[in-house]
Amino acid sequence: MTDDKILSVMENIINRWMDAKQKLYVIDREIIAKPHFISLSYKEADVKTINILNGATINENGNFNDCKAGYSINVMIGDKKQGYGSRWDARDHLPRDQDVLKNLIDDKMDFVLKSALVSYISNIERIIPVKQEKGNKFSQLSNDPVNVYIGEKPNQKPIPKKLISTIQKWTKEISKLNYVDEGWSSLCSNYNSRGFIDSQGRKILDYSFLGKVILAIDIRHNKNFEVPFNQSIYSIKGWDDINQKLENILNEIPKDIEQLRNASIPTSNQYPVVFSGEAVGTLFHEALGAHLLSGKYIKNNTSTTFKKQLNKKILPEFITLVDDPQKKDASGFYKFDEEGIEGQRIVLVENGILQNYLLNRDSAVYFGKLSNGHSRGDWLCDEHASLPEPRVSNLEIISSNSVPDEELVEILKKYCVENNIECGLYIDARAGEVEVNTSEFHLYPHKAWKIFPNGKRECITSFYVAAHPYELLKQMVVTGDNYKTCTGMCGADSGWVSTQEIAPTAFIPRVTIQAEEPKIETKRLLDKLKD
Repeated sequence: MTDDKILSVMENIINRWMDAKQKLYVIDREIIAKPHFISLSYKEADVKTINILNGATINENGNFNDCKAGYSINVMIGDKKQGYGSRWDARDHLPRDQDVLKNLIDDKMDFVLKSALVSYISNIERIIPVKQEKGNKFSQLSNDPVNVYIGEKPNQKPIPKKLISTIQKWTKEISKLNYVDEGWSSLCSNYNSRGFIDSQGRKILDYSFLGKVILAIDIRHNKNFEVPFNQSIYSIKGWDDINQKLENILNEIPKDIEQLRNASIPTSNQYPVVFSGEAVGTLFHEALGAHLLSGKYIKNNTSTTFKKQLNKKILPEFITLVDDPQKKDASGFYKFDEEGIEGQRIVLVENGILQNYLLNRDSAVYFGKLSNGHSRGDWLCDEHASLPEPRVSNLEIISSNSVPDEELVEILKKYCVENNIECGLYIDARAGEVEVNTSEFHLYPHKAWKIFPNGKRECITSFYVAAHPYELLKQMVVTGDNYKTCTGMCGADSGWVSTQEIAPTAFIPRVTIQAEEPKIETKRLLDKLKD
């Protein structure tokens, strides 16, 4: 389907259903209910994936092709004073056919409008409850600017054959090492288009590309337990950018896994830690940006960690935290969010003071603000993803109290001597998770070392960092002056979205780590086969 026809179909459907009337009776009065707001989103995704194991492609022709299409509907009905009942619905795995799409949406719209009215009526019942319920169940819409934007469609480029050949050769060579069980890689190109129309006049047509390469290696430790090693590259710029990043990574990995196969397991305890720039980005992502500063979670009392903390100090005064959806070439880039609102650069924390939350249109009303364009979601309803919600995009941690990176290690060693501590740790972490209700979060190390006061280093593995935001973040003493970029995917109820963090190295005096006891495997009965 051509993109202009898609927008035309969606616009006609909204105009048709905005006049739909529903009759209901309250006691002896007839009430006519009409939709207050309707939005439609139509998405297409062309996803191509090549999986490689030990030098050979797993699927017969080397490609998994997934050409997806689907729509979502959002309807609100009710009144401005109390709020609106709403219903969001989505469907995917559809043919790319204009008439089929039009008929499917038209049929579903009847159900969605009726469901939105049921939602409104059920919310009215809560106004005078027998027992008080927490939270306002009505939905709202902030009074945001109306945008019309038609983007330029990019040319779809295949995954380069040279890149495929490089990964095939590399995974084959790495799998031949006696201490490597498997070398696996996935190469994926994802081209997306989205059309968005709403009854307030917004009209968005935009496009995106995300390329990624995932490298995964199963390392057999010299004490016969498995040490998984993963590294990923994400880029919205194209395959040339990925190629440049990949070359350095492939050269470094053999050294990394050689150290990991001889790594020790640290004792669970508190340690002084120097976190790499990538780890600091991941730390702030999990401890603040990913979910705990979501206006939706705060409005709904899902998370109370930073509720009622606006204009209060939550971080050291030398830390500023910014999120910018439109940061050029950043992995989390987008121009307009899932509600057709322009993504805005916001200062979340300035000089340690909490200034803002991540907001969609509904949560913005709760805080008496306009949306800052942070409503994000994955594909329409794959993996049971729910409606879009406030999410982080491109997070930048800025420090005004920094020293050269090499001084941080000296600060750590001095702290160990002064406090009679055997050693500190250096941790590079690029993965984590947070429990939103309790705010406890974990960081999982990519690489890590013990650092002794005499300068000796010892590679360590099989542990994770366990912490709460207030416990850890306020301890930050000083940062390095060399900023690093970490890219990845963030998961939530609304699915997976691409994100990026830029952050400096940092020293934190007391960090809790939890060791994990690995499962010991028996030694190989025979050596590996030779080619």
